[in-house]
Amino acid sequence: MSEPDKKKQRQAPLHLAVKLLGDDDSKFVNDSFSLQVFLQDESANLKTGGADVPLKLSLVFDDQPGNEPQASNGKLLVVEGKGGAVIKNGRAEVKVKVMDVSMNYDNRKFCIVATSAQSLAHIAPGRSHGVTVIKHRLVLAQEGLAAWEADWYKDEGGRDKSIPLHIQLLDAKGRLVRDRSLPLKVTLHYEKTYLSVTNQEYLKLSPDSTMMIENGEAHLRVRIEDVSKNHQGQAFVISVGPDPKEPLDHDVNPAFSDAVTVKSKRNKRHNRKKDSLDVAQGSAHTNIQIGRAHV
Repeated sequence: MSEPDKKKQRQAPLHLAVKLLGDDDSKFVNDSFSLQVFLQDESANLKTGGADVPLKLSLVFDDQPGNEPQASNGKLLVVEGKGGAVIKNGRAEVKVKVMDVSMNYDNRKFCIVATSAQSLAHIAPGRSHGVTVIKHRLVLAQEGLAAWEADWYKDEGGRDKSIPLHIQLLDAKGRLVRDRSLPLKVTLHYEKTYLSVTNQEYLKLSPDSTMMIENGEAHLRVRIEDVSKNHQGQAFVISVGPDPKEPLDHDVNPAFSDAVTVKSKRNKRHNRKKDSLDVAQGSAHTNIQIGRAHV
């Protein structure tokens, strides 16, 4: 092949893939997080070797990837470290931070797009999954509470039986946020889909529940009035989030409980078996003590 023909030879198409590290679909504002960018071929294999590829990282809306949000002051996406993001041997890892919350952009999610800084035609851009940028996060604390009941029998223990929830408001460092009052909203969802249960009347709040975060915490007690069997056997999760009627509190991520399958009562046959087992174990223990006394 002549030299001019070599120059005209088309390069194999490649693409970039962007992965945000961490399992959450939310990131704290003005707080560094890591992402990885991979250079891949058409079979999604890592393209190693070759020259370094400088990258340009930008922020777009998840629901409109062609639109970049405009910062009101300074840069919205900050790339940390000297030299920026550069693909070396097929990969790059870089720390970034977003300088404003999603609440100030109609509560929309952001994506990070990676493109070749040299506008190389054979390298297609890559885009991360969407994330919500928040200021604070609600969590369910288990300290001091009884173990979570994955099977919850609503008709055992009387009508006052309830599920205790200890709610905490945390910042990016995991510290209690004590200087913010936050009205709360509690909702019932299905475990696998996280869709809201249509009839929220099944979720009852105890009168002594505190529906406001004060000094970083709140204590609630809730009761679920319908069994999972009436919902195609689906387990529930309880969400505690900021009251959506408060427009300036949309920078807080809600908390979700572990799954709970609601049942009515244990069947009598199960209880009889349990009682028989307890009696048998008690008799065996008594016999052992008597035997020891005769030795």
